[in-house]
Amino acid sequence: MNIRPPLLLCAVALASCSSPPVNFYTLSSPMLSETTSSINIIPFELRPVRVPLQVDQPQLVLNTSNTTLAVRENDRWGAPLADEFHDALMQRLEQGFNSRNLSGLPKPSSTEVLRVQVTLRRFESAPTQHAAIDAVWNLALSRQQETSRSLTCSSRIIMPAGETLSALVQAHQQALDELAKVLTRTGSAWYVNEHTSCPPSRPA
Repeated sequence: MNIRPPLLLCAVALASCSSPPVNFYTLSSPMLSETTSSINIIPFELRPVRVPLQVDQPQLVLNTSNTTLAVRENDRWGAPLADEFHDALMQRLEQGFNSRNLSGLPKPSSTEVLRVQVTLRRFESAPTQHAAIDAVWNLALSRQQETSRSLTCSSRIIMPAGETLSALVQAHQQALDELAKVLTRTGSAWYVNEHTSCPPSRPA
């Protein structure tokens, strides 16, 4: 009779029942260098980001064809996508506007605050093809909850993506970089000149 040691049986049982490791991805960039004092300070408030319901979850959702989506159970964002996108965009806007996000903080009573609202109409993740975002964004100047003027624009940004999920996430980071540049460039100009118009909405 071939009797296996109890410890060996336990190891075999654990190996057969173990699940694949969970990989976590982020849209945030590495810590950026401090902005220079020559850049104008634009006090701003980033509102919660709205994203399509089908992708607003911790798991990565891939566009595998024109009609199908695949949820990657073991490949996840660091947070639900709306929160992940918001925090990564906030990081970039704080750098671009040379100011901290004032959401949830006391607002200066003597200065107008630039309120930023972003709604993602599409957030596409297609490995070997592209990472794409289609965003409608609104800028509003407010002082003590009173809005003086607003501007609504849209941006469609497409970045080529590689074969791996890491390459796909990196393409999304690059798309987010471009969106943040558009927001800071337009927001900074519009903050001082109300006649500033929307930038062209086109693929990057």
